[in-house]
Amino acid sequence: MKKINPNSPKTIALIGLSLLVITIVFSSNFLIGTFSFLSGFLFLIISLVKIIISKFFKSKKIRKPFRFWVIMAIFLPLLFLVLYFGSKNPSPKKEKVNQNNPTELITPTIATEKNKQTETTSLTVITTPQPTSKPTQPITTLENGKIVFNELGWKIYASQFIKSNSSLNNDCNKDMETCPYWEKLATQNSVRVSDVKFIFYEASSVALNDKHQKIYDNYNTGLYSLSEQTYNASEAFEKSFALENGLKDFELKAIIAKGLFYKPDTSSLETFVRETLIKTNKIINERNIVKIVVFNNEETKDTSLDKIVHIYYKPDSAWDEKSIVSDTVNKAVNSMKLFFSKSEITHIVFWTLGDFTDSYGKKYEQTALRVGLSSATASKIQWDNFIPMVGLDYKKLFDIADDKYVHNSIADKLNWNWR
Repeated sequence: MKKINPNSPKTIALIGLSLLVITIVFSSNFLIGTFSFLSGFLFLIISLVKIIISKFFKSKKIRKPFRFWVIMAIFLPLLFLVLYFGSKNPSPKKEKVNQNNPTELITPTIATEKNKQTETTSLTVITTPQPTSKPTQPITTLENGKIVFNELGWKIYASQFIKSNSSLNNDCNKDMETCPYWEKLATQNSVRVSDVKFIFYEASSVALNDKHQKIYDNYNTGLYSLSEQTYNASEAFEKSFALENGLKDFELKAIIAKGLFYKPDTSSLETFVRETLIKTNKIINERNIVKIVVFNNEETKDTSLDKIVHIYYKPDSAWDEKSIVSDTVNKAVNSMKLFFSKSEITHIVFWTLGDFTDSYGKKYEQTALRVGLSSATASKIQWDNFIPMVGLDYKKLFDIADDKYVHNSIADKLNWNWR
């Protein structure tokens, strides 16, 4: 039997190939697989070097083969230890940043899964979904210049008036961040919990849409006309009114509640008037609006609801007195047509300011024209017919105005008895 030479290139190459086979067998184990691969690769390199030396440098024989194996016996355990402790303390991974939101980190959670066939453990990375800062669906819309609930928003609002045996709603109040009932509605309607809370407790400035407002007005008219103002009479009227209008009990209750608790936001009303004049309908240039003032109407029953809007306008210039009156009337009548669609506006007064010079040559700013209408007068106007009429004869608006003023110098020039 031929004796095996442990120092021969062939023997070293066979050891290297054996280690590579071990790499394949233990590929699922990082430590063993990496160690056997590096060791096998090292043995193959050494065998190749020994072949090259023995072939091209025949006179230089490698002596003391025992020293070679001593070096390998020291090197290989060191390599194993480096790999072992390296796998125990991996370098920190760079955290991923959400591209949609640079301030938000994507935090993966790791779930282990046992593979029964190979008896190895695989890692499945599950990205935790991040909460969005925007509502999943809109809940309000704009109708004739007022913010109202859309179909989804109204569905959620009305749901609180549906009689239910569930006690979930009993545990909720406006001071809470969330509760099971809100969470249930949010899930059912694909909105956030904060949207549900807003609809229930924070939407006092959201108005009834035109259809529901008409129902609410008719309900109040009928209710006030009852000869006997008692709870039983009111309850009986409510049931008969719902039946006559094809409404379910909870639908009518929702309309009544929204109408009762509606409180328009004065600041948003002023913003709406300004935005409509400047951007939406482009009736007046921004530089020509002096100011917009909103007052409570002290003469109505509910001063917190009814508003008087004053619009102050100053043109850059005018050809003559007739042109400034025509310009004022045109802008006033188009503004009034738009803004009287908001039920809380009871009066609109349009002011035109101008620079006047007295007998001594002194210039000063004064009211050139003022024209105002009440909602009662506006309700009688057929705007599509009235606006062309006013375009031909500016006096027609002043003829029906509830509030009007013309500066003496303009009235004198036009020979106009406007009072």
